[in-house]
Amino acid sequence: DATLGQFPWQLSLQTTGHFCGGSILSATALSTAAHCRKSSYYAIAGTIDNQSGQKIQTNTFIGHPQYNGAKIINDFAVGKVSTPFTLNSYAQPIPLVDPSTTRPADGHPLQTSGYGYHQMGSNGRPISQVSRYLKWTDMEYVSVERCKSIWTGQTIDNSVVCADAPTASICSGDSGGPLVIQEGGEWRLIGLTSWAHVYCRTTGLPQGWANVQWPEYNAWMRENAGL
Repeated sequence: DATLGQFPWQLSLQTTGHFCGGSILSATALSTAAHCRKSSYYAIAGTIDNQSGQKIQTNTFIGHPQYNGAKIINDFAVGKVSTPFTLNSYAQPIPLVDPSTTRPADGHPLQTSGYGYHQMGSNGRPISQVSRYLKWTDMEYVSVERCKSIWTGQTIDNSVVCADAPTASICSGDSGGPLVIQEGGEWRLIGLTSWAHVYCRTTGLPQGWANVQWPEYNAWMRENAGL
């Protein structure tokens, strides 16, 4: 369980309930995944309980024009809120990582968080219920070579970053949420939660995030978020 203020950039995106995660990029902009597209939704900020917090109407959703749902690549999106977030110690923007074509070293420490499925059933499959309370886990960066060797049928291109943890996985409902890395003494956004094994398996099966670090996508995010 996350503690209040631990991930002040975390958002819960909701219609009648939580459907995706996101991150605060500025008082008026947020990041999420292109596959989370909705024409109208709410962004819930400043909380670790998605039934409380700032609830702000969001009518703008800008998905990456080259998003490909079949290959799960270019899974980037930016949203704009109708009224600004009230920024405080519990609701803060997270800066994007510096753009670079040099990826982290294999095994480099990362963190991810979300309100997605969080319990396994007796059949070894996740129980189809999102979490009311924010969860988080440490992650480790997985190199492109290692990710490709495991996911031989999956497209791992410049728009994808892989990560894994020995006993944890992202799952349905975490989509669009943050993968973060420490850079320059602060947490920065390096990935947007994109895909995992259909049963959210954890044993040696890396998961995929949209790669905010790659210069082309970093620039797209900055331009569309007005950063």
